[in-house]
Amino acid sequence: MMPRQTQLPGAGRLLAAVILLAGAAAPARADLKKDTSLAVIPADAAFYASSLRNKEQIDLFYNSNAYKTLRELPFVKEAWNELMKKGGEKGGPLEGFHQFMEDKGNKELVDLLLEGAGEELFFYGGKSWIDFQNVANKISYAQNLAGLDAIGAADPEKAQMRAIFRAAQKYRAKLRFPDLVIGVKVKDEKKAEKQVARLAKMAQAFLDNAPEEVKGMLKGRLKEGKVAGGSFLSLELEGGMIPMDMLDLAGFEEQQGEFADLLKHLRNMKLTVSFGVLKGHLLLGVTATAKDLEALAGGGKLLANRAELAPLLKDESRKVIGVRYSSKEMIKAAAGNPADAAEFLTQAKNKINKIELLKEERRKAIAKDLDEIIAHAKEIKLPEMGGQMAFSFMTKKGIEAYEYRYGDFSAMKNLKCTLHHHFGGDPIFAAAFAFEAEGKYYEFFSKYIGKAWEHGTGIFLDQAEEAEKEMFEKFAKVFVPLVKRLDKNTKERLIPSMRKGGLGIVLDGKWKSKQWHAALPPAPEPMPMAELGLLIGVSDGKKFASAMTEYRKTLNEVIAAVRSNVPNADNVPDLKLPLPDTKEVKGGTLYLYPVPEGSGLDKQFAPTAAVGKDVAVLALSQAHAERLLKDTKLSMKSGPLARAEKGNVIGVAVVNWEKLVDTALPWIEFNIRAMSIAPADDEAAGKQAKEKAESMIQQARVAARVFKAWKQSSSVTYLEGGAAVTHGETIIQDLDKVYQVKK
Repeated sequence: MMPRQTQLPGAGRLLAAVILLAGAAAPARADLKKDTSLAVIPADAAFYASSLRNKEQIDLFYNSNAYKTLRELPFVKEAWNELMKKGGEKGGPLEGFHQFMEDKGNKELVDLLLEGAGEELFFYGGKSWIDFQNVANKISYAQNLAGLDAIGAADPEKAQMRAIFRAAQKYRAKLRFPDLVIGVKVKDEKKAEKQVARLAKMAQAFLDNAPEEVKGMLKGRLKEGKVAGGSFLSLELEGGMIPMDMLDLAGFEEQQGEFADLLKHLRNMKLTVSFGVLKGHLLLGVTATAKDLEALAGGGKLLANRAELAPLLKDESRKVIGVRYSSKEMIKAAAGNPADAAEFLTQAKNKINKIELLKEERRKAIAKDLDEIIAHAKEIKLPEMGGQMAFSFMTKKGIEAYEYRYGDFSAMKNLKCTLHHHFGGDPIFAAAFAFEAEGKYYEFFSKYIGKAWEHGTGIFLDQAEEAEKEMFEKFAKVFVPLVKRLDKNTKERLIPSMRKGGLGIVLDGKWKSKQWHAALPPAPEPMPMAELGLLIGVSDGKKFASAMTEYRKTLNEVIAAVRSNVPNADNVPDLKLPLPDTKEVKGGTLYLYPVPEGSGLDKQFAPTAAVGKDVAVLALSQAHAERLLKDTKLSMKSGPLARAEKGNVIGVAVVNWEKLVDTALPWIEFNIRAMSIAPADDEAAGKQAKEKAESMIQQARVAARVFKAWKQSSSVTYLEGGAAVTHGETIIQDLDKVYQVKK
């Protein structure tokens, strides 16, 4: 299972992340169960996400030297002034905003929303999302099966649509608009209730002056009232308001009125948009009915009391800034039900039996193999999935976070990720995870892909003309044995060599050159370049190397066979994977592949594979391959990485943002100079271009300082108490002062 980087700040939190100041004063401690939306979110929520302390984070940003430095950059000032100028022009977006804010009531509403979102902004999905996802899965299966219905049909497209509508009709009882609520915390409920009442008057005034057709459609649907003791303005809509003539299902029916029940259900489906105040929160709800908002009244079992959230609540001293949760039922619905796969195959078998184009013996053979696949599918026991919960919090160093994925991870209990020993010590970015290559799933799919090929070719040959048969048999005679060789090599060499293995990726930037390609102008100083390396955990290095050798030989035969069996073979490049040179080094063997003459690439480019005792490496240079082959400790120091050598760690990831900026900056400067070249015979233009380029370079260097405030990120994933836990940390340090561009 690959560890995800959900613990590191996403794009939405990046801006706030750069702003964190070490040692910022902590406000009064918050009780998450009482002072946040967790006080009202029901235990049966399908999903939930909350962003907390937003104003605090933004204030940190505005008070940071990093932000002040960014605002002092000439190109930022110029862009901001231009934006304000254009936006404020007549017809511009800011003109409408200023007009909107001139109304005192509108300004109070915006202030109320900003104040609330500054404390907390949350999203909640009710349990109806689970039924919605399950119905979507059923319809998706029906859509896939529809392709079989379309074989031999007079109108294949109509046959496919009919299958989809039949699935929707079958499961219509669970087809409804799922509950989605967006909310912010409010300190003054009375002020919020006044805004709801004001918007109700505005909405009613709009309806009073609307065309008669709109009045008639919305008559009695705009309501102001109480829901679970809260004040709400609701607009109730239903499917019958949409002209059902637009959805002509009669054209897809095989019997008159076949989809009448589905149409009736669609007409009666309700959608209610509600805006109001409940339990200290200002809510915008998109639900089937306003009554569904009663789930947020906080009177029943709460999400905060579920076992999945226990890690969040065990330490109330943390300055939590984000919480995310998905229920077990929602995750299972999103993943699909294995029983549905068996049902899908059973229906596929029944449909194939009815395809008249197939010969009877072919239908029987396919049915027999499908019965075998169905039996195997029912025997497959996938690991039990549980809920997921993640949270992040501010620290003196930056942001720390945990993600808990609950479920049955017993199959991974003996795994241990060691590929971080081969990150090269201090990469720009690297990530790796451990897995066990058992081979049973490959055996299953290999066997039945072979069966599918057998039946597919049989069906083709049953229908084909003699010339087509002759051409196909010639093709199969050449390529089928080669595919079987690849399959055998995978089963007998590759998979056994990776029993206790893993995968990893490493991005470095240590090599340098003044001219990476002959087509580029030489740089005044050596330029760094990104180095990409791939890591493969192996348990038998010799067997892995043998598998790679066999793949090379077989693929060369495939390429040769293609050239020999296609028209105009002279137009097909005569490619061949060369036999590499080998070199024994400390830790393993290097396999060096020559770069074609005339490529123009710097000589450092030398695609290299390396195989050691427990790792195989693919890199763009010999130096990088050797560096990754060595067992080297990570130089990065962080809290999560302290656990990387302990227990059953199954994944490790690191990012050095400072190194990334240092690698990118020389190329930014190089391109600025390249784009600022003036005609050689125009001295004044040349001087002006040089001065402009120097100004832009100075600004780029100052901007690089700002981006380097985000120092590094790291995470480890390990097993603990029935969960896969990812512990991540991002270290952020404000600039020591405000920097300005040198003049």
